[in-house]
Amino acid sequence: MKMSGALRPFWIYWGVLMAGCILFFICPFLIFLFFPVAFIVAALWLAIVYIVGNAVQRRSGLEKMSRRLALAFVCSFSVIMIFPVCSWVYELFKWNGLHLSSFINVFKDVVFWIGFVLHFFCFWIGEEVGKGGEVN
Repeated sequence: MKMSGALRPFWIYWGVLMAGCILFFICPFLIFLFFPVAFIVAALWLAIVYIVGNAVQRRSGLEKMSRRLALAFVCSFSVIMIFPVCSWVYELFKWNGLHLSSFINVFKDVVFWIGFVLHFFCFWIGEEVGKGGEVN
């Protein structure tokens, strides 16, 4: 199967996250609905990342660990960049100008990097389990 078809579970996941980010910018009061269940949402998010990584590996059949690591890195980085890019676009519409400093400040945030590392490892572990679960 081609890589574009193998990444279909990831692109569905990415699209849902993008839609959720846009929804939060349209209706920011929705965040108050998620505060009480934040720990449950975080655990569910990590489980979904694991499942998506597993599904991508089963569909792609990547043999080399370096390719699986690279795929986990690229997918994790593209997901973790959703919020900074959406907030940058939001600022563009709100203030009628781009402020590069606010975008760059995201990379100084420890929570950003913790989210990236958690996403990367959950996705990669899902890939590794998907690789190990194949019957040859």
